[in-house]
Amino acid sequence: MKNKINQKRYIIAGGNLTALVEEQLDQKNNKLTQDLLLEVEQVGYVSYREKIPKLKMMGNELSVNGTIAFAFSLGDEGELLTSGLGNSRVLYSNQKNKTTVQLPISPKIIDDNIVLLNGIGYAVQKKSASAGNFKNQAKKYCEKLDLPAFGLIEYVENRIYPTVYVKETDSLVKETACGSGSIAFCKYSGCSEVIQPSGEKISVIINEANNIITVCAKVKKINLRGKTPQRFCPAKAGQNLLPYTLGYLTPRYTRGLSPLEPPF
Repeated sequence: MKNKINQKRYIIAGGNLTALVEEQLDQKNNKLTQDLLLEVEQVGYVSYREKIPKLKMMGNELSVNGTIAFAFSLGDEGELLTSGLGNSRVLYSNQKNKTTVQLPISPKIIDDNIVLLNGIGYAVQKKSASAGNFKNQAKKYCEKLDLPAFGLIEYVENRIYPTVYVKETDSLVKETACGSGSIAFCKYSGCSEVIQPSGEKISVIINEANNIITVCAKVKKINLRGKTPQRFCPAKAGQNLLPYTLGYLTPRYTRGLSPLEPPF
């Protein structure tokens, strides 16, 4: 990517590589987002113009891991605003390499296995050989429920395998860690220690009496060292693209480029 942009990258719970870009008023964020999605799993735009720092994710969805990464980049403790939650403030604290956020949300379950959060929803089910055409299903749920994003959480015991579709970018990503998906799984199963595809865990505590959810995860900042690292292995036009993440290959489907269905 030739554009020089003020960006930072973070790994949350051993995965979910996230780019946070300092927002520019003249920036065409959609084009920049699409370029960055060739290298990361999600993109957020951060602003410090107001008294409270603010994060807006690429599809204006709620991203708990994006929020955790943003909180990690700030001071020891404080509050922030994040997309999907309107003007509701998120409290955060940082201790060494762990970040904890308190989210003012109250997830609910509909249709037995659909978990709705502010700004995103999930279908939760046991891991199977095939989940069918999930991208089309996700699009329908986004329209039906008026959501900017919708995901699938497949699970084996307390390990989840998340896939997230974002409407604005038309992107479908098999994520290597997922904060909002961990909340959805916790709400569905009652499990508070959720193992990610990366092998690390995200801790979730749902306080339904106060409508507060506390999420804690390890965070690591990635040093770009000048040259932007390529996230995908080389591929010719028309071929399926695979990302190289933390030393292993994981199927990845971005912007509808792949004609294949995710191999759930």
